Parts: sequence; C-alpha cells; structure tokens
Amino acid sequence: MLRRISPIQLYLWLLTVAGPALIIVHGLRWASHIWGVVIVGAIMVAASTLWPIKLGQGSITLVNAGYFSVFLIGGTIPAVVAGSLGQMLGWVKGFKGIRSLASWSIFSVSVLAGAYVFHHFSPLWVQASMFFLTFLFINNMLVLIYYLIQDNSVKTWQLFAEGLFFDVLSWVISAPLILIFVLLQKAYHTPGAILAFFPFLLITLLLGLGYNLYRSHKNTLTAVRVAAEIAAAGSPEDVYRSMEKGIRETFPSSVLVMYRKIPHRLAVRLVHVYYPFEEPPPYKEEVLASEGITGWTIESRSSELIDDSEKVIGRFVNPRIPRIMRSVLLLPMVTDRLLIGLMVVAHPEPHQYGPPDLRLGQILATQAAVSLRKIDLLVETRHLSAKDPLLAGLYNFRYFQEALDREMRVAEEEGTDFAVIFLM
Repeated sequence: MLRRISPIQLYLWLLTVAGPALIIVHGLRWASHIWGVVIVGAIMVAASTLWPIKLGQGSITLVNAGYFSVFLIGGTIPAVVAGSLGQMLGWVKGFKGIRSLASWSIFSVSVLAGAYVFHHFSPLWVQASMFFLTFLFINNMLVLIYYLIQDNSVKTWQLFAEGLFFDVLSWVISAPLILIFVLLQKAYHTPGAILAFFPFLLITLLLGLGYNLYRSHKNTLTAVRVAAEIAAAGSPEDVYRSMEKGIRETFPSSVLVMYRKIPHRLAVRLVHVYYPFEEPPPYKEEVLASEGITGWTIESRSSELIDDSEKVIGRFVNPRIPRIMRSVLLLPMVTDRLLIGLMVVAHPEPHQYGPPDLRLGQILATQAAVSLRKIDLLVETRHLSAKDPLLAGLYNFRYFQEALDREMRVAEEEGTDFAVIFLM
C-alpha cells in the first residue's frame, strides 16, 4: 500500500532534487588551486551555521562571507560546493532529514540564480548588488512558499519579514569581510584566504560579545524595574501583571505560566497564563510533585534550564500538545525555604535561553516569592487582628469600631441614615 505524501513533503522533495540537478548540469570542474579557497569558505560557512550570532529573538549567520568570496574568486560551482560542504558540517549540530536537504537545495538554487544574473551586468559593484538581490529574492520566496503551505496566516508574513530583515543585515555585515577575503587571496593566494578567516572570526566574536553585553545591561535594568514594581504590589494579581510585563520585555514571544502552591499539598495550582498564540493554552490546572520535570522542580525547589525539550521528550513533552515549547525555564518561587509557587517561561523554538537568562529568571522568581509571601502575611495579620482568637470566626471589638467608623463616613457623604442593633 502506497503511503500518501503531503503537499509540504512533496514540495521539500522537489526542492531537494532541483539543487543537485542544476549543479550536475553546470559541471564540477575547476582549477586545482581553488580547492584551498573552497575549503576556507566551507569552514566559514560551517562556523556561521554552527554558531550563529544571536540578535533578539532572531539570529544572523555570516555564511555569505564564505561562499560569496569563493564565488568572486573561483566562480559558481566552487561557491556552491563551499556552501554545501559548510552546511553539511553544520548538520553535526542537528540534521533534520528532508528539511535540511531542502534547505541546502534552496541555497544551491539561489546561488545559481544569483550567478546567472551576475554575469549579465557590469561593473563589479552592480554585479554584486544584482547577485545579492536575486539570491535574497529566490531564497526567501522559496522559504515563504514552504511556510504558506504549512500555515497561511498573518504570523507567517511576520516571520517572513523578520527573516528578510536578518538576511539583509547579514549581507551588510558580510560585505567588508568579503572584500578582505578577495583582496588577501589575490595578494597571497591560498595563504591569503586562510588569513581572511581570522577577521571573520574576530568580527563574529565581537558581534556576539557586544550583543550579549548590551542584552545583559538591558535585562538588568528591566529586572531592577520589575523587582521594584513587584515589591510595591498590593495584591497577587499585581505581582502576576508586573511579572508578565517584565517577561514580555525581556523574553519576547515567550510564554509565562505562574502557579501557586496548594496549602498542605506538594502540588501547585495555575493562577496566571500569558500565551501569545491563537490556540488555547494547553496547561493543567494542577501539577503534582510526581509529574515529570515540572513536578521534580516543585519537589526539589531547583531551577531548570531546558535547551531543547525534544531531547527529553519522554520526561517532559506531551505529544498531544498542539504547540510544543522547545526552550523552557522552570523557576520555583522560594523564600525562607518555603515554596510559594512556580514560574515557567517557555518559547516554541529551541536554544532561546542561556545561563544568564536562567539567573535573571531566578532573581525575578525570588522577588515574586518575597512579595507574594509578604501579601499573604499581611492578609493573615489583618485576619487575626479582626477576629477573636478564643472564639473562632467571631469578629472582635477593633473590627466593630473600624466597620462603625466606615459606615458613619459613608452615611455622612451620601446623606443617608443607618442603625446599629445590639442583641443581648
């Protein structure tokens, strides 16, 4: 019995076949001295694929600096080979079957299209600009078709716009690196190409370090402000709203789920959810200490960073959930060794959080625990001050005096009468 192929699978297979077919048509011959340049370009592509530069909730890769430099020096096929080898090395981080193959094929088709347009213009700066525009258009349109087949919604177009922005930004940053690569290779041949790898590595490290410093500074300021708002909160709902605001600013596109401990039970109850997706949030009203990693966090009171939940699918992910959260921060709210509740921050994409995010989440969770504990104690103190400790549930004279004063003020402001009845 033949297995039915979905439209998305058919599209991916067509893309996968198109890339190799076009490469075979063009042939695979070039001068032997280009091999060194191809290898250096492939290493640059692999390095960018394995360690992209994180920017907000997106990232950029400088793969253009690798394969386009090879293209300017050796031509179309060496560029495709350099990019292909680099991508295959990048698959060490995670090969996704037909999706990875289709991604490689999209890259190959885009390079071939860019090369075709490149040779129909002059001078060089116009050729490079036309290659850039053609590659960008073909690559992003093929990706857009994939997402439209999968989900034709406003969110798809937003993701397309974000991806296009990051692609343009990666080309802008790659431009000086491409120039350095070509000039050094022309001057020193293969040793020059090897030397060009070091500016590429330096720029990548500086960009990553600079953004991390900026993000740490910004998150610290956000944490200080949110902690102050939480400390001044007068009710649990104020704490939840302040926490949601802080999480939305610090971790865009993330989910926030807050639980409170159930008295006299090692379990938590759902009290607040921020879920920025269309479908209903798939979270249980109660979570017991025996239920998966979330329950283990409740029992151990230890924070947990899950980089990719698919790696622990047997312990954490429920296959019936329509949208799996791949990156997760589990943050117990603890103060004075008492478990007050649990805070969960999650994102549908993997590798969204790191150790700095975990530390920031722990700070916010601790502040929320202190504030919620303070509010609970205040409510308990008011309760004890209003009721007689010897006669359970009976209000004392202090509460009577406060109620009497309140009713007298209301009657005076509204011009109404009231009466007090004594039962002996």
